[in-house]
Amino acid sequence: MPRYAQCWLCFLFLLTTAGPVLGDTPSSPESMTIVMGGDVMVGRYMGKRLREHGGGDPFVDIAPLLQRGDLTLVNLESPVSDSDPRVVTRAKNPPRYSVRFRIPTRYTKLMKQYGIDLAILANNHAEDARLPGLIDTTTALDKAGIAHVGASATDSPFAPRTLKHNGHTVIVYAITTFRNLGKPRPGRHLPVAYKSFRETKSWLPKQVRQSRKEHPNALIVTSLHWGGEWSDTPLGGQVRLGKALIDAGANIVMGHHRRNPEQQAYA
Repeated sequence: MPRYAQCWLCFLFLLTTAGPVLGDTPSSPESMTIVMGGDVMVGRYMGKRLREHGGGDPFVDIAPLLQRGDLTLVNLESPVSDSDPRVVTRAKNPPRYSVRFRIPTRYTKLMKQYGIDLAILANNHAEDARLPGLIDTTTALDKAGIAHVGASATDSPFAPRTLKHNGHTVIVYAITTFRNLGKPRPGRHLPVAYKSFRETKSWLPKQVRQSRKEHPNALIVTSLHWGGEWSDTPLGGQVRLGKALIDAGANIVMGHHRRNPEQQAYA
């Protein structure tokens, strides 16, 4: 796989799942193949490399993997907007917020073309272009026909997304345990599904348990933006929370990205 494709999708995971009413072959109507990819972005050093080595289509060499899934989920770690973040973020940013990403809206057409069904927006870069960029993001995804979860400019960002495929119900929860803008001020709307790791440990298993009670045959996916950046090894607290989510009724725990200042809470 070309390097530029690897960097666009930090990982691809292919899963054929079988539940209470699911079979064991991808071609049967009782089964479903899910493709999950983490940290989709074109920013930092990637834009130049894409132009030099991959042209305008970073998905072409991984298209067979993306299109193999009945359902394809990715963590979209960048606003989708045609406005420069420096224009729409005039307020002074915290020192830890020195890197900002932005994907031009034309890339949503490619995402749809190659079979991406759901964009997960609960991550620390979702607000890189502040609220205007978040509105642009959800508008562009809606226009392209791509579902999204984990952020909302007007409603609760914590609401799960429910998808239907061949009669199966898929419920997706998305949480980020790190926010570049820090903790929200009291009384202000929080547009991204952010909770500290400590809060997530108590909140998310309860939500999953309730969804499992209400939808006993659903496939429940939990997406968590957490842990160590550039690390393949989860910390002890992550492992324990992952097991707690499975015990609560989650079928899939999808983790991606980074270690944050609360890393001692993961131990």
